[in-house]
Amino acid sequence: MKHNSGGSGSGVYRDPSNGTWAFRVVRDKNYRRSGFRTKALATEARVEFIKNLSQQACSADSLTLDDAFAAYLNDGMLSNASGTVRKKRSVYTHHIGPVFGNRRLTTLTAGEISLYLEKCYVKGDQYNHYARGYAYGYVEGFLKVFYAIFGYCYRKGFIGREQYQECLVDEASRIRMPVMSDEDVLKKRGGVRVYNRKEIEVIRTRLGSGAARLAFEIALNCGLRISEVFALTWNDIDLTQGVLSVNKQQLKIEQEWCLCQPKYIASYRQVFINDYLLQLLKSEYDRQQKLFKGKTPIRVTDRRKTGRVQQTVIGDFVFIKENGGHYSSDAFRYWSRVIRKELHIEDFTFHSLRHTFCSELAALGCPVSELCRMAGHSSINTTMRYYINSTETAEQAARASLNRMAEAKNCPL
Repeated sequence: MKHNSGGSGSGVYRDPSNGTWAFRVVRDKNYRRSGFRTKALATEARVEFIKNLSQQACSADSLTLDDAFAAYLNDGMLSNASGTVRKKRSVYTHHIGPVFGNRRLTTLTAGEISLYLEKCYVKGDQYNHYARGYAYGYVEGFLKVFYAIFGYCYRKGFIGREQYQECLVDEASRIRMPVMSDEDVLKKRGGVRVYNRKEIEVIRTRLGSGAARLAFEIALNCGLRISEVFALTWNDIDLTQGVLSVNKQQLKIEQEWCLCQPKYIASYRQVFINDYLLQLLKSEYDRQQKLFKGKTPIRVTDRRKTGRVQQTVIGDFVFIKENGGHYSSDAFRYWSRVIRKELHIEDFTFHSLRHTFCSELAALGCPVSELCRMAGHSSINTTMRYYINSTETAEQAARASLNRMAEAKNCPL
C-alpha cells in the first residue's frame, strides 16, 4: 500500500518498495524518481527536476531539424556501422536537410512529411532537379531517417508524446510511404534476381581462374556481400573444418578503403563451405604460400573500434595482387561490365549472387532460422522473401514434390 505522506497534490510520497522518499512529475509523460532519505530532499529534487524539464522544453521549442540531426549523429548512432552512418548522412544532406533543415522540430507534422515522400517518389526533388521520381526503395531510406530522428528526439525529451505518437505510432496519422505504382508492384512480385544454372556456368567460364572467379564463387556459395568478400583473410577461413567466419567488411570512406565493422550485429556469422569451394580455396592458399613465401604485410586503415581510426598491418588477405597489393571491391567492376555487355546478362549485379545463394537454399528446404543466420540478416522477415519468391530451383523442387505426392497416392501414370 502506497502511503502518500507528502500531502495531497505535492508530488512527494513515501516509496513503499524500499521505504525511501520519492517524487512524481506529470508532463508529457509520468516521471518518477525515488531513493531520497528525507521528504525535504525529495521536494528539493522535484523542484530542480521541474526547472530542468522546463528549460529543456524551452530549448526544444527552438530546436531545428538540422540541430536534431546533428545531435543524432553525435549521440544516437554510436552503435551503427560506418556504412549506415554514411548513408543516413548522405540522405539527410542531399534530400531532407535542404527542405526541412531550418524548420523547428516541434512544428513538423506527419502529413507534410508523407506528402514530401510522395513527391520524391513521383517526381524527385531539388537534388535531381525534379527530373524523375526516385526508386521506391531509395525513398524508403528517407523514411528511415525521419523515424530515426524522431525516435531519438523523443528519447531525449526534445519532442512530446503527442508528436511522437502522431509521427511514428498512430496507424491513421503516422509518416508513411506513398502507394506503390503498379510497375513497382509487379517488380516486387517478380522477386529478387536469381541466376539459373546456365547463366552461372557461362559467367564461371568467362571469369576463368583469377581473383574475380574466386570472389564470384565465395558470393555464390557462401552468400557474402561484396564488402565482406574482399575483407576476408585466411585467418577467417578454417580449411580443415570447412567454415568461413565473417567479422569485418571493406568500405570506401572519404576516398580511402578501410576495414569496418560488419553491417549489422547479425552479420557476425559463420558459414559452412561446400567441398567445391573448399577445394578452390585450398588451391589458392597453396599458390599464395609458394608465390609470397608466407605473409604479405599490407597496411590498411582500420575503423572497427568505435570512435577510433588506426593503421593496422594485415598479412594474410585472401585477395592479393601479384605485386603483393590488396584487391578492393572495385576490382570486380570491370568484370561486371563484361558480364553485362559480352555475356548479355544486362541486369547482373554482384549482390544478386547473394540472392541466388539464399534462394537456392530456401528452395531446397533449408530451415528459415539457419538461412537467416548464414545470410546474416538482422530480421527473419528479410529471409522469408526468399521462401515466398519463385525461382527456377523452387519450381523444380515443387514439381518433384508433386510427383512424389502422386506416387504416394498411387496415382496411375
